[in-house]
Amino acid sequence: GFSHSRILRTIVQHACSRFPSLVTSNNAWTALSRKMQSAKQALIIPNGTCKQKAFVIFGGDTSERQVSLMSGTNVWLNLQGFDDLDVTPCLLAPSNGYSSHNEDFSESSRDVWTLPYSLVLRHTTEEVHAACFEAIEPERVEITSRLRNQVMKELERALSKQDWFAGFDITDEQPIKYSLQQWIDYVKEAKAVVFIAVHGGIGEDGTIQSLLESAGVPYTGPGPIASRTCMDKVATSLAVDH
Repeated sequence: GFSHSRILRTIVQHACSRFPSLVTSNNAWTALSRKMQSAKQALIIPNGTCKQKAFVIFGGDTSERQVSLMSGTNVWLNLQGFDDLDVTPCLLAPSNGYSSHNEDFSESSRDVWTLPYSLVLRHTTEEVHAACFEAIEPERVEITSRLRNQVMKELERALSKQDWFAGFDITDEQPIKYSLQQWIDYVKEAKAVVFIAVHGGIGEDGTIQSLLESAGVPYTGPGPIASRTCMDKVATSLAVDH
């Protein structure tokens, strides 16, 4: 139920409440923070205005996949600071041993998972991927949901007594699996922008760029030709020479 910022703010405010000399300052800061947040929301998101949707994709199965996870997570967390954006983190799952040389394999059939807040917070792409399957197991879903509701009720009952408690800011969601092509269709329907944070492989060789461009989906970074060229150092050298 808590984001990183809300957890830290809650800890600091609770600590300040133990020192009488800081209570007045803490209450004043809480009131000011709420006013600033309300003003910011009113300024950036007028009534009836929809947020721009953005999808950050990271992961893959190259040797750079862990760096990609860190890059994508940082991008996602930073973009969340903009109130006019609705940002969704997405994991490009491993190809399960298939290669692009296999006749039965298509890159567009690769799995992509849209992730809830909590599942992104893992150390490796393998842990994120495993957590996705665990999160959709029926028995685990029932147990997790019951325990989460119990904990959140207890926290809310205790914290609601504090003037500075502003409620929870993270909702309970499930990860959803798509094929890469289905995910692109979903992104297009949402009229979203894709931030490509996949390092190496299909994230840099023009494959994802080509699929997005063919579907008319806007994305960050260079196009298919530039991406394909820059993946080949010899081709890049020849292109620069010319």
